[in-house]
Amino acid sequence: MEFSKIILELKNSFSLRKNHVLILEALEKENLTADEICSKTGIPKGRIYELLNFLLSSGLIEKGKGTPAYYSMMNPQENVRNFLKKKFDENVEKQTQVMALLEEKSEIEEIKAINGVEEFCFALMEALKRDNNFRIIMGKEASPYTFHTLHPKDDDDFIKVRKMLIENSDLRQSPVILSVNDSTVLQLNRYFNEAFSAQKSFEYIFLKEFYDLYVDLLCKTFGLDKVLWRRDRLEKQLAEFNIKMYVLDEQFPFYAFISEKEVITVLEHKTSFSGIKIRSQKAVNIFRDLFYDMIHRAKPIEYHQMQIEEKYKGK
Repeated sequence: MEFSKIILELKNSFSLRKNHVLILEALEKENLTADEICSKTGIPKGRIYELLNFLLSSGLIEKGKGTPAYYSMMNPQENVRNFLKKKFDENVEKQTQVMALLEEKSEIEEIKAINGVEEFCFALMEALKRDNNFRIIMGKEASPYTFHTLHPKDDDDFIKVRKMLIENSDLRQSPVILSVNDSTVLQLNRYFNEAFSAQKSFEYIFLKEFYDLYVDLLCKTFGLDKVLWRRDRLEKQLAEFNIKMYVLDEQFPFYAFISEKEVITVLEHKTSFSGIKIRSQKAVNIFRDLFYDMIHRAKPIEYHQMQIEEKYKGK
């Protein structure tokens, strides 16, 4: 999409003023001082710094060192992602404050349908921002994204892995793989990374069939040496972050994301997708008990990771 259309959408959806838009359009083309921005946009000098400070605090522009300072948009798309994330976080915090006030009077129980994969991703972002402890039962093709989230924060590499998954015939019918755009997946990836870095608690259960498929695809795409490097890095990150992973050699057709206060669960079949969000302590307790019943039948991921070299060496 042309950047001018993105700026227009920001203006319409997030109440950017006309002068904000003029500044963004000017800085997209070149780095400018405050005086130069005034000359190019016609904005009075007495108002320019208020406008620039708003754009700086929103993450849409950067300010260089030196006198006079130059303002810039070094990476416009990344800046817009940061701005959207900041606005999303602010909305989550406001919702959390209102819910806390309501819960002082009564226990809230809510069941909400999740209509589509985009809505599912945003429900996960809300929970990752708000809560601190997560138990996740990974269904089907969702597993690879989790492993890649723990790898270096390289968006190009992430998109390469995503393309590899989309092109795989065993996953081609998946609604999660096909119907989420790259920007949404990258934004969700950032929320997981922030939660990991904040030492929030995660426990995962993966389906062995799709864990094996992911490792096989990685070996074919990147080679065994890089996969072994990723394996060793994952081992260090599991120790560094508050994360435990298990692999279960059973079939389960659903995905469940269990936090302290709610359960987000999704059922998939071929290209069909249906999800619900249940905000209920009773539901949380039921799914938590299910999760630990499954862990008793699973093996720690370290057991499977140690078999990679022996399985793929010489292939």
